[in-house]
Amino acid sequence: IQDVVHNWAWWAIQSPSATIDQANITPRMNGFITGFELAPQAFDKSIHFLPDSLHDMRLVEANRLILTPLWKVNDFPFSGPDKFSAINDNLLDILLASKKEGLSVSLFPQFVYPGDSNEWWENANRDSTWWEQWFKSYRSFALHYAALASKNDCQSLILGGPAVFPALPSAKLRSGSASNVPSDVLQRWLDIIRDVRKIYHGQIWWAIADSDLLSTSSQILEQADVYYYMVSTPDSDNLDHLFSQEIEPFAMISQKPIVIALEYPSTEGESFCVWRYSNRCSDGNLPGSAIYTPQKQMDNYQAVLNHINNNGLIFGLISRGFSPSGPLLDSSPSVYGKPTFDLLWYWFTNFRPN
Repeated sequence: IQDVVHNWAWWAIQSPSATIDQANITPRMNGFITGFELAPQAFDKSIHFLPDSLHDMRLVEANRLILTPLWKVNDFPFSGPDKFSAINDNLLDILLASKKEGLSVSLFPQFVYPGDSNEWWENANRDSTWWEQWFKSYRSFALHYAALASKNDCQSLILGGPAVFPALPSAKLRSGSASNVPSDVLQRWLDIIRDVRKIYHGQIWWAIADSDLLSTSSQILEQADVYYYMVSTPDSDNLDHLFSQEIEPFAMISQKPIVIALEYPSTEGESFCVWRYSNRCSDGNLPGSAIYTPQKQMDNYQAVLNHINNNGLIFGLISRGFSPSGPLLDSSPSVYGKPTFDLLWYWFTNFRPN
C-alpha cells in the first residue's frame, strides 16, 4: 500500500518572520548562560532530529543545553530511571553530540508520575514509614544522577523543583494542606546534598518555581551554587512584581547567580497550561480550545528579557520545553521554529561580551 503525506500537522516548512523591537542591550560578562532545556516527553519521538536541532541552537548563540533524564515514580514511592525513555537510552550519545556542537551540558533529572503529580501527592500515605522510603528513594535518585553528571563532565546538576516541593521543610501540598514531613526533614535534605557533593564536584543548581521561592528553606537554598528560577507568570503586572519584590531582593541578599528559565506556551487565555505541577504540554496538546498565538509567547519572552537586561544579578536565560523534533507551529512551549526563536537569537547575540 502506497500512501502520500501531503502535510504534517504543525510542521513549519518555512518559519514565520518575526518583527523584533530594537533594544539597547547590555552585553554580559563571559560565562553568561544562554540555552535551552529539552522537553523530555517530546524526546521519545525526536532522537533522529537531534543533530539538526543542536546545530540550530548554536546558530542562535546558545551555549548551554539542559538535559532532562526521566525517573519513573510508582505509588510507593519511586522505582528508578524510566527504561522506556529515549532520553535515558541515548543519554551518552546526546552528551557527545552536544559537546561536539560546543554546548555545555547540565542534567536536570525529572520525575514521571503515574498520573497527575498533585493527585499523587494528595493520595500518598505520607506517614513516617512512607517518608522513610521517600527519602531513601530520593537519595538513590540524586546519587544516581550525581554519578552520571560526574562521569560525563556535566557543568551542573539541577536538583529541587516543583516535583519535590511537598517534601521540603514547612512545605504544603498544592491544595494548601500540610504535607506532614518528618521533624528532621531539613537534616535529611542537607545530608543528601552533602552526599551528592562527595560524588559530583561541579555546580549544584537548585530549581525553584516562581511561586515557591518565599516558601523554600533558606538553609537548603544556601547549599546551592546557582538558582534555576522557573518563570511562567504570563501577566505583565505579576511579572513586574515577581522581579521587583522577589527575584531582585533575593539576588541581592543571596549574592549567588540566578538563571531564569522560561516556559510559555504559544497560546493565551483560559487554555493557558500550568504544566509545572502536572504533566507537561507537548506537541500542541493543550487543554481546552488552545489557539496557536505565537505573538503572545514572543511578548512574554520580550517582557522577561527586558527585566533581565535591567538586572545585572541575573546570570543567564534558559528556554524550557524545547522540542528537538523540528520547527513546529503549535501551541506548545517549544520555541523552535517560532518567532520567539528569532527573538532569542537577537538577544543571545547581543548579550555576548564585546
